[in-house]
Amino acid sequence: MEVRRIGWQGASRARWLRERMEQRLTYWWHGWFTGDDRLLELRLHAISLPPAQVAGLEWHSLSHEGQHLMLGAPLGAAHAFATRALHVPESEANTLTGDVAAACRDDLIASLWGEGPHAPLVCGEPPAPWQLEPRHGGLLFQLQGLSASIWVWANRAWCDAHGPEPAVRAPSPLSDRRSALGKSQLRLSAHIDLGQIALADSLEWSVGEVLLTDIPRRARVELSTNKMHVTSGVLGQTGDNRHITLA
Repeated sequence: MEVRRIGWQGASRARWLRERMEQRLTYWWHGWFTGDDRLLELRLHAISLPPAQVAGLEWHSLSHEGQHLMLGAPLGAAHAFATRALHVPESEANTLTGDVAAACRDDLIASLWGEGPHAPLVCGEPPAPWQLEPRHGGLLFQLQGLSASIWVWANRAWCDAHGPEPAVRAPSPLSDRRSALGKSQLRLSAHIDLGQIALADSLEWSVGEVLLTDIPRRARVELSTNKMHVTSGVLGQTGDNRHITLA
């Protein structure tokens, strides 16, 4: 079984739906076949059926607002349910087994549908073969355990409505820059170009050395934080205080 080929839903979503339908299938089985532990097996089918095979099945469907769940089986296949429920040989099928077969089949598809409203069950046209292709978002299951295979197809709308709730992220409104920065502190440094000096002369410096420079009083200053350049300014003086005017 190639779960990875089911297209848009992904393997995890397909498994989730299959597990829910298996639970419903088991509940239906125990309701009709008390004491019979030979359960049917529900397999996800990742390959579309040939058109001739689709057309040769009898299809019954439930629908609601674009959702479709369809059960396709060979003619007379439902009688296997009735004879097993009534504990009679399949060769002794009669009117009673026919009524039980129909009721058992109808309850099967209603059980697989699960909760939620739907229109009355109808016997109608089979789905188009292209609809059964996994890339269109539906799921095709095969019921195994009887003398003939029975198929269950759910279209994309049904999978959307009955699948797991999509994960919803908690809203995270963005704050403005000033609020986000809060009271964060950074050290601001000012750098002044004093001119050039011979490297050899700098080797003779000592504590208390006086460096003379001819920079103007309104010298250009480079401002930085953590060695990252921020902006430029011009040095000035107001009374006994130095100030920098951003340029």
